[in-house]
Amino acid sequence: MSSNSRPPQKSVRQWDGQWIWCKGEAKPYHFYLYARKTFILDDKPTSAQLHITASDRYVLYLNGRYLGRGPARSDPRRKSYDTYDVTASLQTGTNVIGMRAYHYGMPARGEPRAVTQYFYEAPLLGEGWGSWTGGSYSIGERAGLWVQLDITAASGATTVVASDETWRTRPAQAWNRSVRLINSLLGSTEVFDANTDPTDWMSINFDDSDWEPAWELPTSDLEWFLLEARELPMLLERNRFPTAVMEAGELVDLALPGQVDIPELMGAEPHFAHEYSIIEDVDALLNGDEAAATFQNQFVEGKGLRAPYILIDFGRQVFGFPRVRMRAPRGAILDMTYGQQIQAGRIPPAVRYGDRYIARDGHQTWEVSEYKQFRYLQLTVRSNYQPLYIESVSVSEYVYPADERGLIDCSDAMLSRLWRACVDTTYLHMEDTLVCDAYRERVPWPTGDGGHGLYMLFAAYGDLPLADRYLRMAPLSGRGDGMLQMVYPPNNPTRGVHPQFQLQWSSRVRDHYLFTGRRWVVEEL
Repeated sequence: MSSNSRPPQKSVRQWDGQWIWCKGEAKPYHFYLYARKTFILDDKPTSAQLHITASDRYVLYLNGRYLGRGPARSDPRRKSYDTYDVTASLQTGTNVIGMRAYHYGMPARGEPRAVTQYFYEAPLLGEGWGSWTGGSYSIGERAGLWVQLDITAASGATTVVASDETWRTRPAQAWNRSVRLINSLLGSTEVFDANTDPTDWMSINFDDSDWEPAWELPTSDLEWFLLEARELPMLLERNRFPTAVMEAGELVDLALPGQVDIPELMGAEPHFAHEYSIIEDVDALLNGDEAAATFQNQFVEGKGLRAPYILIDFGRQVFGFPRVRMRAPRGAILDMTYGQQIQAGRIPPAVRYGDRYIARDGHQTWEVSEYKQFRYLQLTVRSNYQPLYIESVSVSEYVYPADERGLIDCSDAMLSRLWRACVDTTYLHMEDTLVCDAYRERVPWPTGDGGHGLYMLFAAYGDLPLADRYLRMAPLSGRGDGMLQMVYPPNNPTRGVHPQFQLQWSSRVRDHYLFTGRRWVVEEL
């Protein structure tokens, strides 16, 4: 596509897929739902396209194999869906689509206010930024998921496998739903019990006969007006290992039964040099081989229960899903927190990050379900007086597929370092749009804060559709009076308008045209 050409115009089509969920709350807080569909193919297809979206997120499997996650953020008026070419993944005979959907939802009344940073002080109910959990991604639409698989055989015959009441669903039990928010923009902390949900729920041979039939949402519940194909490439996922274990020590274990406030717990526990707990071969967890580091807590008379911890450095700021691969005894607990800095040997609580995993017995992998932005990771092991073996700690980076094209290299080392910092910062904020403050907010501000990142995007990465999408999102936040809201998706139509941001947006539209020459973007906007 030349730089001046418009993307293919979207056509409205009739879909067979129905919006489905399970019966119950329309907007459940911090809610995960498993869904499956088993179907039979007589012949291997010549073409198969799987279309999928959800409110608010999904993770997709086909025949037990992970395919991807999404969708791109959007609002119900123009709901974005993803398309996967699954021709090579289908087989003659039995096939299974498996997905895990997630809904941010509304926290219960009485939920404490989020972290103390300007607009996070807004109450979590009522007007303002705190109205919805996951406010950087969702505007509070009801829970739902939608799938359609279009299959073409060699004979030319077509088959459609679509979400409807024949699908099977099961609300997840492993995530503790009484947890608090990270903040109203980033969603909730995670406390996950691996003993509660089946591990092979997505496989072909899994028996879902005791799952409930999916509930087709009634017309009165539907909030989605138009399904719109994703405009941007899918984000890449790649595994990155840390560069060093900065510190291996121990702490006084202050955890209580049923503890869910993991950030507060990790911030309160006193740290000591390693003396009583067991920590062996920590460098083994820095790569993906079969070697393992050993951890075990110990009770010491007069000194309390000592639990081992490690501080890990990934060498640079990263953006993605923290992951731990281990052999563990049932009931062992791993707590993690994350941050951009180390202060006095600890990760400061600048954002309320902190997640927990309760292990089942044997080999397992824990991957946090919501991505984080950080450089340093603290891992605390509470092992019930039995050894726990960690084979690796890594992060599944979640990044926009862009090649670095711009370059500054000069004799002034400070200027070269400044350039590198700007490039890396911009890259950490390239998702399905350009966001602002990936660590604390992860919000696209097409009309204001964060828009200056466009200039670094142009300088370092060149002409990207990401910039088109970023600017074209702003009019979708319009209130009908000619004013644009500060963020997209808009989380409250009555607030979030700054007149000076309108001016910034219009000037950036002009600069985008001067850089790209794409006149159709200017004409549309």
